[in-house]
Parts: sequence; structure tokens; C-alpha cells
Amino acid sequence: MLKSTDIKELQQKLAELYDEKNIDKLFTDKPKVEILKLDRDELIVINNVLSFWITEDRYVPCLTLLLDPNLPFHVKSVTVDKGAIPFVANGADIMRPGIREIDSSIQKGDIIKVQEELHGRTLAVAIALFDAQSMQKMKKGKVLKSIHAIGDEIWEFSKTFK
Repeated sequence: MLKSTDIKELQQKLAELYDEKNIDKLFTDKPKVEILKLDRDELIVINNVLSFWITEDRYVPCLTLLLDPNLPFHVKSVTVDKGAIPFVANGADIMRPGIREIDSSIQKGDIIKVQEELHGRTLAVAIALFDAQSMQKMKKGKVLKSIHAIGDEIWEFSKTFK
């Protein structure tokens, strides 16, 4: 469990990485914040929701956070067509032909949510291998590296909080 001073530091760190309004929505007046240490990584649980996975010095929003309708947390996104859904949901990297929409503010190295086109449901979290302008010009090739998807270890671990 984190103390209030540590929680404030975490809030500031997350506000630097993500929109501050996003972060303020996650932390209630008296948030319960836990850090779970794994072998190499850490997980952040905010008010009993597995919220971030810290890996390789990246604060990756977990799918449990991105899929929770009560916690509207926004990150840059790409939208894939229905043909890409089974591959993306199984952790495959995202190839340019399957992408329908690209957030124009994406920069190389950004953490991106990958959503499907029909309902906008988040399928995975990935790292941008190119900026948005470069992606738009591409016709083929890998553009996002998947790092977290439904069914992976982090997803399975998140079920212990329900």
C-alpha cells in the first residue's frame, strides 16, 4: 500500500505521461493504491482495479483500466478492421493493412490502445513503431508492437481483482 505522499508522486509521474485530467479521474479523494512487485516488473492497483503495468520503465495502462466504463481513461489509439480482431486479441503485432484509423498525434514510441472498428472496444495495448504521418503513408508492414492483450499473463492476473 502506498502512503499519500507516494500516491501524489505517482499521480505526478502519470500526469507527465498521460493527460492530467485522465489521471485525476482515476484517483479518488482517498485512493487505495497498491504496488505489486513481480520478478522484473510491477503492477499498480488503484481502488481495486489493475491499472498500470510498469515494464522496462514504461507505465503501460492495463486493459482492465481501458475497458472499465466507470473509468474513462483515454490514450492515443488506432482502430483495426474486423479481420484483424482475432490476431490482435491473441497478441499479434499490428500490421498496416488491418488499420482503419490512426490518431494523428501518435509519435514513435508512444503507448497506443488498439480498438476494433464496430464498437470501439479495446483489444490490446501496443508501442508505436512509427509516427502517425509515417503510418498513414505505409501500405504494408508492422506498425505497432503488441505488449498487452486479452488472454496474456497480465490479463489473467487481473481476474484476481474481480
